[in-house]
Amino acid sequence: MDRRISLLAAGTILMLAAGPVAASAAQGLSGAWTYRVGDRAGCTVTLTSDSDGGRGHIASAANCPGGLVAITHWRRLGQNLELSANSGDLVAVLHRATHGYRGAQVDGGRSITLTRGAAAPDHVASNGS
Repeated sequence: MDRRISLLAAGTILMLAAGPVAASAAQGLSGAWTYRVGDRAGCTVTLTSDSDGGRGHIASAANCPGGLVAITHWRRLGQNLELSANSGDLVAVLHRATHGYRGAQVDGGRSITLTRGAAAPDHVASNGS
């Protein structure tokens, strides 16, 4: 009986300890990122995390291409990052890469990269590109 209580207590402690770690990892996505489609110059997007830490919102800077404003949400699934429109439609699936995330648009298959930090001013996409 004492052993069952010890195992139950240990399991509870592990479960409670893992919760903040998982949320902390996802909240680590919050902040400025450089979003790049194909060979185009990058633009700055800002990711914010919802309270559960596994999903959030995306705000694009005024210098981002017009089509990017359609991407409003992100969701982390394991090592993948899904980008979706406000309607809930999946726009792109990105996979963890050395310096961020890399993947492709669902419609059209154009390559997408998302790297930590704001786009350098001299490499920023012009609005409407």
